[in-house]
Amino acid sequence: YDDDVSDNDTSLQSGLAGRRGPYSKKKQRNVDSLPFMEGEGRALRVYGFNQIQRTQFLQTLMRYGFQNYDWKEFTPRLKGKSVEEIQRYAELVMIHLLEDINDSGYYADGVPKEMRTDETLVRLANISLVEEKVAAMEQGKITKLFPSYLLYEFPSLVGGRVWKAEQDLLLLKALIKHGYARWQYISDDRDNGIFEAARQELRLPTANELISSHSNNETNGNLESTQEGQSNPTSMIHYRDTQRKIVEFIRKRYHLLERCLNLEYAVIKTKTPVPDDLAEQDFPGGHRPAVPDYSEMLRELPVLEPISKEVAPEGTTDQSQVSHLYNKMCFVLEDSAVPALNSHFGDKAASSGLANSLHKFEAVCEDVSRILRSHENGTTPKEEVMLDASSKETTSPKDPATEVPSSASKEATPPVQDPVIEAVKEEPPTVKAEDKMEIDS
Repeated sequence: YDDDVSDNDTSLQSGLAGRRGPYSKKKQRNVDSLPFMEGEGRALRVYGFNQIQRTQFLQTLMRYGFQNYDWKEFTPRLKGKSVEEIQRYAELVMIHLLEDINDSGYYADGVPKEMRTDETLVRLANISLVEEKVAAMEQGKITKLFPSYLLYEFPSLVGGRVWKAEQDLLLLKALIKHGYARWQYISDDRDNGIFEAARQELRLPTANELISSHSNNETNGNLESTQEGQSNPTSMIHYRDTQRKIVEFIRKRYHLLERCLNLEYAVIKTKTPVPDDLAEQDFPGGHRPAVPDYSEMLRELPVLEPISKEVAPEGTTDQSQVSHLYNKMCFVLEDSAVPALNSHFGDKAASSGLANSLHKFEAVCEDVSRILRSHENGTTPKEEVMLDASSKETTSPKDPATEVPSSASKEATPPVQDPVIEAVKEEPPTVKAEDKMEIDS
């Protein structure tokens, strides 16, 4: 459910979700007559939900939350399931979310664990905060999107030349409509006006301006592509780059709003005293609200710039994969900045989320380390994986059922050491010290 993959509806094959089975037809069935569990392994059904349907339910839940329990976002994605069946399975998921987090692979009722409870709770809480904020604005309970002390804590929240609080509210509404982290869908929805506002805020050219500049270049003598009915690849690259920048702006803007929502909720829950209106009372710096100064601390962090696809190396697949892994590192570190500060100030929920981010970073470090080792040894990454697997079998054999290469398998293990330290430990002794310093930098 990361940001870089959440625009895709599902990684499963589209034909499988609609496959007819004994529970696929909508009938007036008695929900109480459905067996709790039947089958084993991939054939396991829980209240009639097979593995594909359970995965689709969880993906929909992570994008839209429970909303008002009308399941309007679930019924189109769970073909053949009635509202009563979805309600019954959702109640079971709620019971599982209330259980204490442990290392067991099963819930108390014997159902195998198929979701990360802590990440699911954090996502549901963030979606709930967005829904409550939008509802409060629409019902007229509040007149400003955020109180003044948050504007004081986050100066960039005030807005820019074009992007104001109205666009922030539109962004929150678009997230409820299209789903959490579906930035491309939000950008492609031209009816909400977010794309145009972000384009003007970033001072990016319009599509017509790109076409007109392309036409002006063609008048200088190159008319072959126009005669053949082909588009200029340069203008297409510029247009895609414009789209990419707008999507990235929307993503970063929402995460800023999410930090404000979390801080506002923490202030309300802890009953931290804050002035009613910092802007009108003009409080000096010594009388700031008793909340951590996140903005000042975040400004001290180094700026991370992802590698653009246009400047990525055009060598082997491994070289292009390194740039992708570096961008993934930047995203994980950027999204972990505020949780790290919250964890530093004693927020246990933030510590749990930070541990998950460290697991993701550890997985990326392992991939980078494997590619670098294969480059030094003159082997391919696949051969390197086979060598690592054979060495692990000879040194410390483990249960193959616990050896899962995906980063999601790390959820059952307790938080480990710093992933950077772990990555260094896995490096062979042939790596030179100066090379290691260059990698760390």
